[in-house]
Amino acid sequence: MLTDYEVRTGYWNLVSGTLRSPLSTQGPQDAPAVQVTVRRSGGENSGPVQLFFARALGIGTAGVGATATAVTACPGVAYPGALFPIAIRRSVADRASEFGSRSSTIRIGSDYHYPEDDAGQWTSFDVDVNDVPFIRDLIQNGNPNTVTNLDSIWIQPGTKNTIYNEVPLEIDVALPVVLDADFDTHARVPVHGFIGFHITGSKKGNQPYIEGYFTSFLYIPQSGPVGPCYGAYTPPQLVQWTV
Repeated sequence: MLTDYEVRTGYWNLVSGTLRSPLSTQGPQDAPAVQVTVRRSGGENSGPVQLFFARALGIGTAGVGATATAVTACPGVAYPGALFPIAIRRSVADRASEFGSRSSTIRIGSDYHYPEDDAGQWTSFDVDVNDVPFIRDLIQNGNPNTVTNLDSIWIQPGTKNTIYNEVPLEIDVALPVVLDADFDTHARVPVHGFIGFHITGSKKGNQPYIEGYFTSFLYIPQSGPVGPCYGAYTPPQLVQWTV
């Protein structure tokens, strides 16, 4: 059993592949990381490993060691199937804690403003299609292609009211955050991170909306580092393994 080990924390730079001090400023390509090193050498973990075949060369033992580094971070990449087709305005995402529980929900729809503008709008991601079958497929299966932070996605303000009947309730979903824009205009808008949202209700009619609240912690399984933080996270993943 290995009882001696070394643990380091800090920021793993995804470009250079190096671990930086936790006291340093987190850069755009830095992900929070844990690095663990174990060794069998000297007085650590019962000393060096006993060798068998190498004894013929006069080598009876050898020190060995391994280092592994894992990261989790706010996502900067959402792979296919990760996202629900509603884009959230950045200025609203910045105030997510105000709409963070069942008793303080928010309504996403053109007729509901927080304070001056609507909170969100339907998106077809990188595909410019706006019909009921296509949006229904996005609701069921998520984004068809990878969406990366700073990519531009299509805002679809003319989506039919009937699609609100297709919205599943009482589930957590991941939504793209986009830079503030006119959500009444059909246009491409840059992505600025991803946020978790719990859907509690949906209503069609003259003033349709999706209702729910932002989650403070949501793992997005189909995601990767690293992007702005809005309470969504990538699953822990191994980024380094050396022996």
